[in-house]
Amino acid sequence: MAVRVEILTIGTELVTGLVVNTNGAWLARRVTAVGGHVTRIVTVRDDEGEIVGALREALSRAEVVITTGGLGPTPDDMTMACVAKALGRRLVLNEEALEMVRRTYAILYEEGVVKSPEMTPEREKMAMLPEGAEPLPNPVGAAPGAAIEHEGRLVFCLPGVPREMERMYEESVEPRLRRLTGASLSVTATLKLDCTDESSIAGVIREASRAFPWAYIKSHPGRLAREGRINVTVTVFAGDAETLSTRLEEVERFLKERFKNMGIRVISSDENHQ
Repeated sequence: MAVRVEILTIGTELVTGLVVNTNGAWLARRVTAVGGHVTRIVTVRDDEGEIVGALREALSRAEVVITTGGLGPTPDDMTMACVAKALGRRLVLNEEALEMVRRTYAILYEEGVVKSPEMTPEREKMAMLPEGAEPLPNPVGAAPGAAIEHEGRLVFCLPGVPREMERMYEESVEPRLRRLTGASLSVTATLKLDCTDESSIAGVIREASRAFPWAYIKSHPGRLAREGRINVTVTVFAGDAETLSTRLEEVERFLKERFKNMGIRVISSDENHQ
């Protein structure tokens, strides 16, 4: 059974349009690439009630919840406190996280980026985690993330700054997701069709999706259709290269045969391995 993943992006700047929410799309691509089944991407304001409610709803549906944003030193950075409340845990000073923050500011002081390495209350705030949480290192920022196991669910709290979020996900989250999904490999093939009518191939895609539930099959028209072409992407996952290749061949053969019977020519097929 697929591992269901919900992504919760947190920040008033996101819902007001001040900042474009690129984190949700980036995470969705990466999670999907390792076999996770992203069921929802939700964005909420920096509001305790909104965050706690969204977390509880996500945990009622998904095996994994990934949050981004709200880990910094300012008052509107309240993600850790909200996660603690949603899980019914205390918010405590995590000594390992505190040492991470302390080391970061010592380095920043040595580099002349900050005026003092002193651990102020605002800096200590970034080391306050839900009780029992595992702090996640932030290689390019100050605020640690967190991994929390709760009643068979996993919650990962990541920073909102894209470069910080991406590094933390790659180093601390993705390896665990790969173990959970058992899909250490994935490949996406793009079939370019000599076709302008997406509706004409909808039945084939529906049939293929039912025949191969472990594959994600999607048509992409729009501007391509006006140019006389529709792309169909096929993404499959597996734990080894042989199974991956076999699965992709099965789906591609099925689609190509169906399209040929309809008189639709497959112009080319490209693959992208991850």
